[in-house]
Amino acid sequence: MTADTTRREHSGSGIRLGIGSCPGIAKILPAGIRGITLPDGTRVRMLRCVTRENGADIPVALIPATGAVHNRMLGAAGGQIVEFAGRPRLYRPEKGGPILAFTVTDLRIRDTDEARMLRAGRTHG
Repeated sequence: MTADTTRREHSGSGIRLGIGSCPGIAKILPAGIRGITLPDGTRVRMLRCVTRENGADIPVALIPATGAVHNRMLGAAGGQIVEFAGRPRLYRPEKGGPILAFTVTDLRIRDTDEARMLRAGRTHG
């Protein structure tokens, strides 16, 4: 996952965020479908995912930037792969520390065997 590096800002939490839109690929966590309330009071779907960079898992939150992206997120399920483009920022949930989030402007969702098993109520091992 690479962000536009022409300008950078420090988040205050030790994470350096690129300014501008960047592409990414992430996997939706099994219980990663959440509803959140934005500062303006709007309820939206958020996808809690994990991506890999330099061999390490990095938790990320995907937050829709438009109604069309939000509508595509409504069909998402745990275990699916998400290809997205968005602007990085920090998301501060009510519990826990800040996590890397993307305000998503475009996304595609791909189904996986794991997602099909989770929907069927089975786990893999």
